[in-house]
Amino acid sequence: MRNEAERLSAFAQLIRGCGISVYEIAKGTRIKYDTLLRALRGKSIRSDLEARVRFYIKLKDEEQ
Repeated sequence: MRNEAERLSAFAQLIRGCGISVYEIAKGTRIKYDTLLRALRGKSIRSDLEARVRFYIKLKDEEQ
């Protein structure tokens, strides 16, 4: 249980610290804005959506 909470917290921190707005992530990944807000609150989202967010952040990071 604690490991899952820590993982969700780390994912939320990744989204906050990436330097990309939540709106831009939502548009770029075609994931609903509300779903990303849920992830920012430390709630779980589907694993395929989480993978898309991580991939998008990684792509944007490599562009810079």
